[in-house]
Amino acid sequence: MKILSFVLALFVFIGCGSEKKEAPKPAVVKVSFKIDGMVCSSCEKSIESKLTKIDGVKSVNVSQEVGGADVEFDASKISAEKLIADISELGYKVSIQSSQP
Repeated sequence: MKILSFVLALFVFIGCGSEKKEAPKPAVVKVSFKIDGMVCSSCEKSIESKLTKIDGVKSVNVSQEVGGADVEFDASKISAEKLIADISELGYKVSIQSSQP
């Protein structure tokens, strides 16, 4: 009985000193991509449609006139390199123009 009480007291003691850890906040990053090969609004829509379906992407603004896209995403879920690969799969040449944490 004394051993059980000691073990129980030990668990309570250990539990009292532990801090609850909060889930890490998402690291939202905004990246501007340069996209070569867009020739119409349909190109904009296909890129936007592909990116908005990706888990972690918060916002997408694609412009054929500017020749690029601004994408806000959770860097703990997706990387800029993966986004480049996804856009490239559609047949466009993509590079990072600028990035903001």
